[in-house]
Amino acid sequence: MSNDSLAGAKKKTDLPTEHKDSVRDAAETVVFVVVLVLMLKLFVAEAYVIPTGSMAETQFGHHKNVVCRECGYAFRVNCSDEVEPQVGGRVEVTGYHCPNCRKVVPQADRDKGEISDARSGDRVLVAKFLDHSVHRWDIPVFKFVDSINTRQVQNYIKRLIGLPGETIGILQGDLYVHPNLTYPEDALSDDGFQSPLYPRPLYAKDLWQLEYTYPHAPIARQAFEKGEFQILRKPPDKILAMRRIVYDNDFQAKSLAGKLRPRWFPSGSTSWQTQQQPNGWTLDDVRAPRSFRATGNELVWLDYQHLVPVWSALEETKPTLIRNFTGYNMAEETPRRNNPDDAREWVADLMLECEVEIENLDCEILLDLARGPDRFQARFRPQAGTCELIRTAVSDQPFATTTEAIRKPGKYRLRFANFDEKLTVWVDRKVLPFGSEAEYTPPQLPRPAVGEIPLLPHQIMPVKENDEDRPARIGLRGAVTVRKIQLWRDTYYLNQQGVLDTYYVQPGHYLCLGDNSAKSYDGRSWGTVPQRLMLGRALLVYFPLGRIGVIE
Repeated sequence: MSNDSLAGAKKKTDLPTEHKDSVRDAAETVVFVVVLVLMLKLFVAEAYVIPTGSMAETQFGHHKNVVCRECGYAFRVNCSDEVEPQVGGRVEVTGYHCPNCRKVVPQADRDKGEISDARSGDRVLVAKFLDHSVHRWDIPVFKFVDSINTRQVQNYIKRLIGLPGETIGILQGDLYVHPNLTYPEDALSDDGFQSPLYPRPLYAKDLWQLEYTYPHAPIARQAFEKGEFQILRKPPDKILAMRRIVYDNDFQAKSLAGKLRPRWFPSGSTSWQTQQQPNGWTLDDVRAPRSFRATGNELVWLDYQHLVPVWSALEETKPTLIRNFTGYNMAEETPRRNNPDDAREWVADLMLECEVEIENLDCEILLDLARGPDRFQARFRPQAGTCELIRTAVSDQPFATTTEAIRKPGKYRLRFANFDEKLTVWVDRKVLPFGSEAEYTPPQLPRPAVGEIPLLPHQIMPVKENDEDRPARIGLRGAVTVRKIQLWRDTYYLNQQGVLDTYYVQPGHYLCLGDNSAKSYDGRSWGTVPQRLMLGRALLVYFPLGRIGVIE
């Protein structure tokens, strides 16, 4: 037999061995992948679907997409009780209440395609390796007992607010903290049984229960009245993540043009009625302006009025306070179910955002926000490259200045936020470096008359000429055009107990609250979360595709 024949014979005898090796390699690969996925799921990361609207409008549960027929604004409405009803049976979402123009459209009036079919909630990736590294403002996922649904253990997703040993306060939508308030074990209540005012559980594992947060504790209220609590201030990335739309001027109600004053319009002018250009301004459309160009060397103002239309009688529409309205919660439903009215509370914390186009540096731009008796301004002087912060009720002189602002002509996206008793300014994506200089203390309120309920520190009452008549303004001098104007508000945390709520966070536990406070079953209702039940931190949304991104 030739050498070639021997080689050929050898190759033939080798083939079955190669086949066996490839099958084994494939099997080993499959086993490796399965083990790797299981290891990742157990120790590193896991996918989680948000079922309810308790974190809206930061993360969404089951919802329907809506494009308002009146103004074209796109938003989402909650349909959790249509897809996965918890109590009371299935409720179909058939209409909406637009958060922008505030048009109410029930089923009988809506157009085909105006509101989508039900969509599932956000799919998020949870980092398990961070289960003991969560921080305030993070969004953890944790296991907890669902006392509504036959006490089954379920996964929850909320925002972490209170850390072990802290006492958290809720007042007028804002959050406050006392880092180390002591609750004496020997303090007794006023009842005839002399029961402990601040009891301890028989078993340490029961510390999570609401009664051991000592809600509305007298000692906590006394500490708050003495000014011992500090407001919790969100960092800039959380401010942007947790803001809620008040009005986007690019989406104006079609049927209101020429019939109702535009919400943004030059101060003191009524020219929208005559359709003539107001003095000192050039508008792209006088009846429904989206672009405003200042043309003179004197400072002129655009005023915002929060005009919620009385659709059946437009002449009755008057400026009103900006309130805690969330369109996501205000779906029209069949059968009709009484939704909690989350539109009653006045919201004082606002953010103004706009695009400015500067033709030359000899100009001035002022973004102005009201809060009770105060008005706060961010004043840009491009010729000097400065931005100044001003509190007009105190002085017309700036109390903080930075030189890292606008320095050349062009287009810029500006943001000015008055959240959590601190002013934050952005130029494009850059946060201007004011630091703690931008923090302020609310005005001291007069002592109440005899018989009146005393006002707490930090408690602010609205002022008509500011908060109703013009809660936001934009001032321009020189050749400047402003467009793409948006007004936002802060997330508003609702009270459960009274004017001031306080909750103590036991050691080894966390207080977690939903961003959608009006629709959230959270620590205000059931207590705190033991550290041992923390699964990890929600890192990113990976579906739907339009919402892919890092979670803030």
